Amino acid sequence: MKIRILLIVLFGLYAIPGISNIKLPNLIMDNMVLQQRSKVLLWGEQDANERITITTSWNNKTYTISSDHSGEFEVEVETIEAGGPYTILFKNSKEEKLLKNVMLGEVWLCGGQSNMDISFRGLANQPVAHALEHIMDSNYPNLRIYRVPRAFDFEVTNDVKGDWRVSTPNTAEIFSAIGFIFGRQLHKQLNVPVGIILSAWGGSKVEAWMSKEKLASHTEIRYAPEITNSNANRSPCLLFNAMINPLVRYKIKGALFYQGEGNVTNAPLYATLFPLMVEDWRERWKDNFPFYYVQLAPFGYHNMKWDSNGQEVARFREVQFNALKNIPNSYIVSTSDIGDEHTIHPPDKETVAKRLMYQVLATNYNYKSFEYNGPVYNRMDIVKNTITVYFDHARYGLYDSRNEVNGFEIAGPDKVFYPAQATIHRDPICIKLTADQVPNPVAVRYGFKNYFQGTLYNNYGLAAHPFRTDNW
Repeated sequence: MKIRILLIVLFGLYAIPGISNIKLPNLIMDNMVLQQRSKVLLWGEQDANERITITTSWNNKTYTISSDHSGEFEVEVETIEAGGPYTILFKNSKEEKLLKNVMLGEVWLCGGQSNMDISFRGLANQPVAHALEHIMDSNYPNLRIYRVPRAFDFEVTNDVKGDWRVSTPNTAEIFSAIGFIFGRQLHKQLNVPVGIILSAWGGSKVEAWMSKEKLASHTEIRYAPEITNSNANRSPCLLFNAMINPLVRYKIKGALFYQGEGNVTNAPLYATLFPLMVEDWRERWKDNFPFYYVQLAPFGYHNMKWDSNGQEVARFREVQFNALKNIPNSYIVSTSDIGDEHTIHPPDKETVAKRLMYQVLATNYNYKSFEYNGPVYNRMDIVKNTITVYFDHARYGLYDSRNEVNGFEIAGPDKVFYPAQATIHRDPICIKLTADQVPNPVAVRYGFKNYFQGTLYNNYGLAAHPFRTDNW
């Protein structure tokens, strides 16, 4: 009888208001990576107006704070140089919660649509190249990955349902191929723990990743009449609310972004929205973190009833490149050589991931000795029937992978473009262009089509960005 009474009393305690658990968001958990050498936020919920202590084992420092009237608490803690594993102890008057296997290192956010989201499993009849090789090379205890589940909401939310996982063949297989390869290579190169957070949804539009406040002036952007799982990724704010806002208190080193296919039908609007999205994210994170993004790869776009030789997406890539001027501390990766005329999802994810890594190393981690970008048009000279084109990011030379420079066109005052005969010169480094049909050339284009096979590189094997010199 006494035992029964005791059990009733014990079980009753759990129902008494005021006896609470320390509740942490799903980002703050075992196996996570926190940004090294910085001030990071830790936050959660408990009873209102209750004291809590937070002890970080990397410096044995204890922080004491109180939750507010709604029970929320937040504290800024200092991290030291990369290392681990460490623990973080949360303790109040009623309980304690210990986080284990916490690492300090480099944290990167990966966002966008399907080309960023695709795992090594690929899509139906659309594989990822060398998937099994990458999966077999995925046992890295100090590489941690976090996939934000697909979700949408009409109001901003503060938590997600993902979890931090240690990289293994089982966990890497279902993670972003680009995100994993980037993280693995960065981990190997820097020899520090790396954490990759993936928040992506195939087919998504840029406005879906933006806040309501930032889109307030764009009244032409509207919700679909009925929101479902199949169109939420194309409706304004819904992905931001559920898949970005819950992340903004988590300190990151920078962001990688691969998106645009969902907006190709309105390049002028994207020219405005894309820089605003980056501005929006930085304001929410309160951090001008570096932003790296991928230019759309060549594709026939027959699904849009466009032609491979059309210019609809060529103009969109131009908008993407020109966004560099409107997004401070941003960088763009060329994919002009890895497209596929018949699939919008090129199999070669490794090249994209590594080119992102080269840019990140050169611009964030003091790797200064090599070119980190493909050749970028600088200027042209016209003498009689010859146009000479000069490039940035080609200081050690240019080369064509097929020993024949294809993809250049020139036009005269009549604005009619013809394929150009192109020759690469070494001193100075340039390309000279002529065409029999164009005795008085005035403009040049390279790869300015929906689909083309880019073959022009610098001496580091980085592909040239498509461009045009006209504004026709």
